[in-house]
Amino acid sequence: MTIISFAVPGQLKVKAFVNERNLVEKVESWNTNPVLGDVLTETTYSDYKDFGGVQFPTNITQKQAGVPTLVASGRSPTNKLSIVKQRVRVHGRRL
Repeated sequence: MTIISFAVPGQLKVKAFVNERNLVEKVESWNTNPVLGDVLTETTYSDYKDFGGVQFPTNITQKQAGVPTLVASGRSPTNKLSIVKQRVRVHGRRL
């Protein structure tokens, strides 16, 4: 298991857990909240499937402060997962 971490001081801390197949299994993030302090959000990814050469998790669950906030599953034949290409800016540069 490889752990990748980074922080934006005073705003955000992140830890990503990557398995031996280079797939993200879990991400822990701490967001600073002026009322609650640092709030832990845990997101787990599982049941990766191949979508046109891209491995994507078909099960995603999320908890905030230990309370379940998201359960997304692509197991049902009626559920369709789509990959959205999104460009982001880092230090003013588009990736």
